[in-house]
Amino acid sequence: MTRSIIATAACLAMASASCFERLDMMTNGTFGMEGKLAFANLLLASAADLPYDAGKWVMCENTPGAKYHLLTVQATLPAPSEKNASGVFQHVMEYGLCLPDICTAAEVQNMALVTTPLGMKFGVQFTPLLRLIAKVENPVSTSRDDMRGPDVKCWIAVAIMSLLTIIIAVSTAVTIQAKRRIGRETAVADGDAALLEGGEPARPKAGLEKNLLVSAFSLVGDNGTWDTLWAMPPYRPTDSLNGVRALSMMWVIVGHTFIMAQGIVGYQNPQDIQMTPLNKAAAETDWKFMFVLNAQMSVDTFFYMGGFLFSYLLVKVELKRSKFNHAMALLLRYLRLTPSLGLVMMVYYLILPYLASGPFAPRFQNSVFRRCDISWWSELLYTVNFLPVSGSDDVCMGWTWYLGDDMIFFIVGIILVPVYFQRKAVGWAAVTVMTLASLAVTIYLCLSKHLGPNALDYHYAEYSYWAYSKPYTRIPCYFVGVVAGWILVEMENAGINNKTGWLKSTWAQNALWIFAVGMTTFITFIPATDMGYMTNSWGDVVSMFYLTFSRPMWGLCWAIMTFLCYFGHAPLTNAFLSHRFWTPFAKLTYGAYLCHPLIIKLSGGNTVQYYTFGAMDEIYRWSGNCAMAFVASFFVWCYIERPMTTFTNTLLKSKKGNKAKEDKLAKMLPGDAQSNKPVAGK
Repeated sequence: MTRSIIATAACLAMASASCFERLDMMTNGTFGMEGKLAFANLLLASAADLPYDAGKWVMCENTPGAKYHLLTVQATLPAPSEKNASGVFQHVMEYGLCLPDICTAAEVQNMALVTTPLGMKFGVQFTPLLRLIAKVENPVSTSRDDMRGPDVKCWIAVAIMSLLTIIIAVSTAVTIQAKRRIGRETAVADGDAALLEGGEPARPKAGLEKNLLVSAFSLVGDNGTWDTLWAMPPYRPTDSLNGVRALSMMWVIVGHTFIMAQGIVGYQNPQDIQMTPLNKAAAETDWKFMFVLNAQMSVDTFFYMGGFLFSYLLVKVELKRSKFNHAMALLLRYLRLTPSLGLVMMVYYLILPYLASGPFAPRFQNSVFRRCDISWWSELLYTVNFLPVSGSDDVCMGWTWYLGDDMIFFIVGIILVPVYFQRKAVGWAAVTVMTLASLAVTIYLCLSKHLGPNALDYHYAEYSYWAYSKPYTRIPCYFVGVVAGWILVEMENAGINNKTGWLKSTWAQNALWIFAVGMTTFITFIPATDMGYMTNSWGDVVSMFYLTFSRPMWGLCWAIMTFLCYFGHAPLTNAFLSHRFWTPFAKLTYGAYLCHPLIIKLSGGNTVQYYTFGAMDEIYRWSGNCAMAFVASFFVWCYIERPMTTFTNTLLKSKKGNKAKEDKLAKMLPGDAQSNKPVAGK
């Protein structure tokens, strides 16, 4: 074995003028048996099947003098039918080739073209199935030559992460040591505490552990990131949303486990996913597959919850306290969300691409650098749904379109909800007008652009570009949450609460529960009738009704479920969704949303073969993606998310403390002292 490896290396390292000449010398006897053995090793490390076979990347890359190439081609295949005996269809194919490292990308691309000397003599030897392809076009080759190495920005990012790690470790050590010191100082022999002159118990002198930076980044303590993650607040009637939030996040990962895998790796059996002449029993013909393709409906659940909680808490608590400060509310929102987004983007853009190693690593790197080099700033400004103007495919972290919409909805909310608090009729009128305008725009786009719900053909790209991520088409579901919060506050003001109940009729309670569950199920699975054997059978009008009204109806169903749980009319559902088990997961939802694509993409960048589509494979990969996403979210929570919450809470307390001092001063001074405007609001 050692001798064969040495012989292979010697043959591959032999100088020659071109890739063709090198391969020809290996097969024509110039190198004797050693040359033929080396050629056989190259064949063994190359793909043996089509349409998708990455070959043996590890074997090839560890063969001295050899280099791995992933070749992508557009193939035209014969597809005779009863109506057309000479019918054809096009199919993208990818396969790995292990060739001498002297072979250039252009020469490798010629290996796929049987009209060239390389393809005619050696292309069909490496890939015999090329003989069955009617036509091959647009070959593209990638190899390790297309990979970037770590640059200065990468090492700066690593230094920042290392610094944060040191801060967390030191802060935690200081806090633990302080707890031990305080325990020793407060212990007295007779069990009584010493008293100060005023009669109050003596307290140990605070040390460095009370420093804001130490307190914010420590894992333990009053603001400790670990302690606050597992803290269980008292039960609230809205706690059912904790379970909804966690489960919705897991459903998002279900959809992205399937869709994002195709962007980096892909499946070696695409004929089992989308119906083609090769397979009439593909997954798209199975209505259960809609649970995967329609996982994007869970995003509307987040829009509903965002509108509901913001509206309910603002009207019930904040607006009754003081004059609402719009600028402060927006600033606090930005400060709480953006640092976590920035940290994850730094890891994704500047560190993660250099951790990939495999046949798909060049594609992974390109998918990051191609976008982030030109649009990283748009993420931090939450303009991703409008800039870059070329479309969402050029956004650095494309999945953060949700945050762009959410920030715009928040801005609308901080204007709308205080208006409602002052004049309810004006608030309702504003919501009605904006909702109707949004629905009208969606109807126009669906009809004029012929948009449809099919997620496996060209409709997916068209709908994504024109309507899917645009705030002016997605805001109705947010408004459903806003008005649900208003209605709940009004019901509480009228004396209807979780103790008195809302519906006296058990029949009505069960009917609403069945409607909510049944309608969300219907919305999830009904697109199956526009796929498979019935592909694009709906037409423009039916597609328009589904794409326009399914999302606000989805929000309405969750509003009904929220009310049923809140008033105790769905005890089993509420017991499940509001269980304390979901509390830590609910806190980690934001970080999981940011991080789960990093897990999916990095995994793809390091895999050495295409995925095999199947139910168990999807479940297996989803389980790993989900677990790793929440683990990564825990690090985001400790490194930046929870510390920023501590910083912003301190800022709020300082503002409220200043207000209390102003109020006290106003009582002591005459005249204009009481005209000072307080600063408050979230």
